[in-house]
Amino acid sequence: MLGPFVAYVMLARGGATQATFQVLFLTALIPAILAVVVLWIFVKDRPAAATPQRQTIRDAWNRLGRPYRHYLFSSAVFSLGYFSFAFWVLKAKSVGVTAQDQALLYGLFNLVFTISSVPIGWLADRVGQKMIVVASYLTYAGMAAGFMLAGTPIAVGAMFVVYGVFYAMNEGQAKAHLSDLADDETRATAIGIYGFVTGLVYLPASLIAGALWPLGPAWAFAFAIGTSVAALALFLWKPDTKQSGQSIVPPA
Repeated sequence: MLGPFVAYVMLARGGATQATFQVLFLTALIPAILAVVVLWIFVKDRPAAATPQRQTIRDAWNRLGRPYRHYLFSSAVFSLGYFSFAFWVLKAKSVGVTAQDQALLYGLFNLVFTISSVPIGWLADRVGQKMIVVASYLTYAGMAAGFMLAGTPIAVGAMFVVYGVFYAMNEGQAKAHLSDLADDETRATAIGIYGFVTGLVYLPASLIAGALWPLGPAWAFAFAIGTSVAALALFLWKPDTKQSGQSIVPPA
C-alpha cells in the first residue's frame, strides 16, 4: 500500500517527467533488493518428503481428474478477458485522472485488496470456495460494465474499489479451490499447471484488448464482460449427458 503513495508524492513534487520516473524506478529497487536479502537469509525451505516413485507431470495430470480440468478450462476462458492492469489505468487517464492521482488509484486498489482479503477468506470457509469463485466472475463482469459507463474520476475511483474486492476473491480463493480439487501429492502441480495455462492466456487477453481499444474502450470492457459470463456458465455447467456412467464434464 505504501509504494503507490510514495510514487504519488514523487510525481506531485517532480511532475510526470522522464527524470521523475527514473528516480521512481530506482527507488523501487531498494525494497526489491531488501526482499531478496530477507528471503535468502531468513526463510528456510522445508525439503519435501521422499516418495517411493517419481511422479511425472502426465501422471499428476491424470490423477487430478476431470473436475480439476473442468475448472481449469473455465479459468482459461475467464483469463481471456482478464487483461493488463494498464488498460484500467488508461480508462482513468481518459476521464482526466492525472499521473500522480493514477498512483493513488493503485494505492486505493491495494488498500481495498488488503482489507477485504481476510473477510473474504472467512466467508469462503463458511459458504465454500466455489461460491466465492462464482462471486468473483460476477464481480469482474460488473466492474467491467462500471468502467465502460464511468465518465468521471470519482466513478472510476469507485470501480478501483470494486477491483480490489474482486482481486481479493480471485487471488486467494482461486488457488484455495484448486487445493480442494487436488491431494497432497498433486497440489503443487495443480497450481503450477493453473499458473501456466492462465499465464499463456493473459498474453492474447491483453493483445485482444489492445486491438479493441482503438475502436473505443467500451469494446474491450464488453469483451471482458462476455468472457466472464461465458466462464461462469462453464463453471456452473452440469450436463446430463453421461458416458460410461459418468458425466462428460463433472461439476467443479
